Amino acid sequence: MKICFLSLLFFITINSTFAQVSLFDRNKAVALINQASAEVKAQNYSPAIVKLKTAIKLDSSQRAAFTLINQAFYETGNRDSQVKYLNKAKSIYTDDDEFPYHLGKLYQKENNLEAAICEYNTAIKFSKINGEDYEIVYDYYANRGICFLKQNLYTEAVNDFDYAIKLNDMKGSIYANRGIALFQMKKKEEACKSWERALELGQSSVELYLTMYCK
Repeated sequence: MKICFLSLLFFITINSTFAQVSLFDRNKAVALINQASAEVKAQNYSPAIVKLKTAIKLDSSQRAAFTLINQAFYETGNRDSQVKYLNKAKSIYTDDDEFPYHLGKLYQKENNLEAAICEYNTAIKFSKINGEDYEIVYDYYANRGICFLKQNLYTEAVNDFDYAIKLNDMKGSIYANRGIALFQMKKKEEACKSWERALELGQSSVELYLTMYCK
């Protein structure tokens, strides 16, 4: 799902779901979002959060408010509020692939792998509809692959890493994790090739694997 940049007091035709929002409230919400965006860029997260909460109350159809508040909560380490607003965004933007992706990353960080995989599944499902040209879609697969790898589901992990590489073949970390999964599948030669490519892309962590297993 692509982010539409906001211009002050610039509006598009609104979905009937949000038709009850007055023009005054919509203008005010957009102004607050633009102010909050500048504050987020300046790393002034607390005042940005206050403005974004108000903007969302005024007009929850402004998707940028949710992406910004998610970033601000992430930067401040406010996990519970981040989850709350991501779930609120999911309930409004029901076919959006980015919000479940961010939830998946939160759950993955907490090692709640089943919940993370569930969110990545949702993100991947909608990315098939919304388009896979969005720059972070590869990471939906890369992160789900890591979850599979941690569960010792090596075939599933390799499949996800392969698809992530199809979408973005310049991330050394994907090749590094792919090599680990392949090695666990007793595919040493393929694993070593994957680690070699990871090293070419600057992933120095694979040097140990190459020394230990590929000489």
